Amino acid sequence: MFTKEQQIYYKEITEACVGSEEQKRTEAIASLTTETGLHQILPRLVLFISEGVKINLMQYNLAILIYLMRMTSALLENKSLYCEKYLHQLFPAIMSCILAKQHCARPDTENHWALRDYAASRCAQMVKLFSANIHGLRNRIVRIFLSTFRSERLPLVTHYGALVGLCEMGQETIEELVFPIIRPLGDRVIKSLENTSLSPIDKITIDRINGVISKYIPIAYRTSRSSPDDLEHFKHEFGSFYGHRLHTHVIQLRQQSRSGSSQPTHNRQFSPSSASNSRPSKILSGQASPSSHHQNPGSLTPSRSPVRPMNPSSSKHHSQSSTASLTPANSHENVIL
Repeated sequence: MFTKEQQIYYKEITEACVGSEEQKRTEAIASLTTETGLHQILPRLVLFISEGVKINLMQYNLAILIYLMRMTSALLENKSLYCEKYLHQLFPAIMSCILAKQHCARPDTENHWALRDYAASRCAQMVKLFSANIHGLRNRIVRIFLSTFRSERLPLVTHYGALVGLCEMGQETIEELVFPIIRPLGDRVIKSLENTSLSPIDKITIDRINGVISKYIPIAYRTSRSSPDDLEHFKHEFGSFYGHRLHTHVIQLRQQSRSGSSQPTHNRQFSPSSASNSRPSKILSGQASPSSHHQNPGSLTPSRSPVRPMNPSSSKHHSQSSTASLTPANSHENVIL
């Protein structure tokens, strides 16, 4: 049971977090981040996020999905809250935002990349926070990401999300798990580029995948491998599509390191001629295409009235274990299992 004050706070905070007024959203997120008296309503806030992701995925309501991820981040950053027991609800919501086939009505023009990137960084944050206490948590998460690359039926946008999710988990994961998938991913990119009916969203996605690889892989390689850098070795390890490009980038990074240059080579993207001119435009008023994976996506304004989850029960989900399934929510075919 909740007090009247708690019920009022819950209603006002959830409405503000997904509302159309940016100042109220900012204030609400700040409250969730710092308030020390949220223990009793935490289960309802988590359920609000979980159900909200399911509903707004079905409605293709991209802005609300981003707001819900900001709520998730705020709860994680609140040092007075014990979120570990609610991972069975939070992780599927986050993974769905990373891997879903479609988040919005027009994925070729709306900036769903910001949502995928932000959710991936939250996923990595949660793995770092809770892996010590939950045995096998990291392995379960990476298995979900890696499983996407074993299915050619999944769209390239899902591969993009999985790639970002793995890269955000750090140097060890990149060396151990991302290096081996670059070659088969390049083969799929080549096959897609050879398709005369390649869709606009796939062209954009290839450009985005190239950007992720150019951002993370050269630096990880330079850190873990010593020179000299043999071109044939790069081609053997990373394939013909990415091998030559990565070799060039690593050489440039080493030269810059020796000369003390601060110019960031790793942010330059590999842009095949068939994909270089297809870039996402703004999602909504005032939001530009992101240039990094750590941007704050909270300045978006909904393009329509938000579709909010129903008011959740206060006690229905309190006793569920945090070690329950971490699989993305499966209430709609848009969500990847």
